[in-house]
Amino acid sequence: TYGDWSSDVCSSDLSKIISIWFFIGTIVVLFVFLLFAPYSRKETVRGYLKPPSGSARVLATQLGTVTSLYVHEGDRVEKDQPLISISSQQVDKDDADVNSSILNVLNAQKDTINSQILAEDIRTQTERRRLEALIEGLTMEVAHFQTQLEAQKERIKISEELVATANVLKGQGYISSKELGERKIGLLDHQLSIEALTQQMIARKNEIIEKKASLEELPIIAAERLRQLKSDLSSTEQKISEVKARSASILCAPISGRISSLPV
Repeated sequence: TYGDWSSDVCSSDLSKIISIWFFIGTIVVLFVFLLFAPYSRKETVRGYLKPPSGSARVLATQLGTVTSLYVHEGDRVEKDQPLISISSQQVDKDDADVNSSILNVLNAQKDTINSQILAEDIRTQTERRRLEALIEGLTMEVAHFQTQLEAQKERIKISEELVATANVLKGQGYISSKELGERKIGLLDHQLSIEALTQQMIARKNEIIEKKASLEELPIIAAERLRQLKSDLSSTEQKISEVKARSASILCAPISGRISSLPV
């Protein structure tokens, strides 16, 4: 029958048309949703996620004994505030604390260096006073030699006059050649004496110059020795700090918040 066949064809075409429009409508709605509607997406990023609230657990980095407790449960703490101090011991085969032994040695070295620094200050002051006293004494010796030289010059002048007079008297036959010779020898002795005094005075003046130079260099030399001692002291104190850091650690708050539990 022709009528029934046409009816079946129309029904089949209508179903296809409805299916096509439904499929198209679904795609349009999905596209609009993806374009405008908010939805969660999964992304991979680098970095750290910090929750706005929650708890942070603080763990010790090494085994040891709690020596100091700076907070209690319920206390409010700020970031990086110390919480607990932990002491860890390392023992040798004789059950002796290795870090404690090292600290004893380093503290003894520190005391020795401090004593050397104090002794260096005292030594510098003592050496300064010694050099100043030497310079003062040498200056007095130079002044004494100067006085002796002036007196010796007067003696030479008198001796020269005596020799001149003796030459006249010798020509007149009043004195002998022996007496004239003795007066000439006396003049020569005075001349040699003044030469010796002059050499001694020059030597003392040279010593004064040397001692003054040493006095001027003394602060520089002392400062260099003190610099070396203080450098050794700083190195020793740094080693002490390193040993203490190995033997004890302080746990600090990673974030600000309130202590909820303190199982120690």
